Amino acid sequence: QGVDQMAGRISSVTPQVVFAAKDPNKRSEHRRSVTASRVIGGYWQSDRLMMKMKQRARHLIAYGMSPCVIRWDYKHQTPTWQIRNPMETFPSPDVQTGHTTPQDCIFAFRRSVGWLRSHGYGPAIFALMGHNDTRPDHQMLLLEYIDKDITQLILTAFADPTYPDPLTGAIDGKRRAVTLEAFQNPLDTPPVHIPMRITLDGPQGQFDNMIGMYYQQAKLMALETIAVEKGIFPDTYLVSRPGEVGRFLDGPHDGRTGMVNIISGGDIRDNQSQPGYLTNPTIDRLERAQRLSAGVPQEL
Repeated sequence: QGVDQMAGRISSVTPQVVFAAKDPNKRSEHRRSVTASRVIGGYWQSDRLMMKMKQRARHLIAYGMSPCVIRWDYKHQTPTWQIRNPMETFPSPDVQTGHTTPQDCIFAFRRSVGWLRSHGYGPAIFALMGHNDTRPDHQMLLLEYIDKDITQLILTAFADPTYPDPLTGAIDGKRRAVTLEAFQNPLDTPPVHIPMRITLDGPQGQFDNMIGMYYQQAKLMALETIAVEKGIFPDTYLVSRPGEVGRFLDGPHDGRTGMVNIISGGDIRDNQSQPGYLTNPTIDRLERAQRLSAGVPQEL
């Protein structure tokens, strides 16, 4: 809930793009600047940028980074934003807080063999595995390397020890790779942008520090629920009368069954167990500590 609410507030406003006129004294230049602003707005609308910004806001809040790749869509002749998963993103280690463009970046993700074959990469799978018997639902690892000069898509996998190596004819069992795509980047800068939250050291989500408190609160809540249930259905004891030996003629039955215990020579007594008197205040303190640690308003 906190991630959704905070991300919704971040991405609720659309950025405004304004171009300054090259010559303020010419009306035609003002029209060109307004047209340029409308073109950028049209690009964003056709690319459904606001929906992507909602996803990026969730990534920034939860994972501490929001990676994306700017590409040119040759089909529609427009730029497009590709939102990438932060858990699959590995930027260059020299990236600093406040810098959104790394020197290079590697994206590691998995795709099924059926997906690869549908995109025309069947020969690459055969060159890598040495056979065409791989199941369509088998997941394979892809590495996408991007820097300012080139973009490469590489398929990697472990060799199957039951099939010989297609290159050497021997079984090596080593990891190998096949290049699927490689092309030059049109600009002299990496098209990868990775905004990060401002933290002390590495990337850190806004809610990372509250996970332990959330777990502790859930544990206390579970224990309190067990105590309340035992208070409704208490433990039953058979206490013998003086000079007699108590015994059950019918039972003992759990109170939740609704059956009657029939005894002889004794009395049945209930042992009521009450939850601790500090359970509820402790849960409330943990809830407040979570909100303070994550910076979540009380309304959320």
